[in-house]
Amino acid sequence: MDQQLSRHERQQLKRQQREQEREQHEQQQESKQKRKKLLLWSLGVIILIGIGYIVLSLPEKPETPKQTGPYSKGQVHWHAALKVFVCGEEKLMPAPTGEHHLGLPLLHTHADRLIHIEGTVWKPEEINLGKYMDAIGQNFKDDELLDKKNGDLCNSTPGKVKLLVDGKENSLLTQYVIKDGENYMLKFEP
Repeated sequence: MDQQLSRHERQQLKRQQREQEREQHEQQQESKQKRKKLLLWSLGVIILIGIGYIVLSLPEKPETPKQTGPYSKGQVHWHAALKVFVCGEEKLMPAPTGEHHLGLPLLHTHADRLIHIEGTVWKPEEINLGKYMDAIGQNFKDDELLDKKNGDLCNSTPGKVKLLVDGKENSLLTQYVIKDGENYMLKFEP
């Protein structure tokens, strides 16, 4: 059949074949480019969805109130009473002799064995019962009072640390913020 075609026709046929091959090649390249773009877009969308999921699943930060000044609104001289009982027996808290104080400048006791808060209180945590007991060198944790731990025997029965504020039980224990004029009782009892 090649012999029946003229030289010009054969050249034209070759050109057409080359043109078809070039068009097929361009179509293949175009198809590859489209697949590549689609893949990149899909990957981008997946990444954005992942970032969105992570951001939405993060816990919200609680708003922290901004402290605009001291907790005590200036200089104070507060007093509170504390009595400590272990298995029904009162334990006297230490007291300094003379005009000195025992504890910290802000949170201490004198010979009267009252809790004294003197100065400016910036944060309520500075004046809780746990800090006071630490300041006067006495062991007090939510589950310990002096030499007793929750579960230790008290008159052959397991005991527990308790806090009474003006006669009412309070579960804050070491975290209880001392207030002027209150009466506290720490007990280790069944």
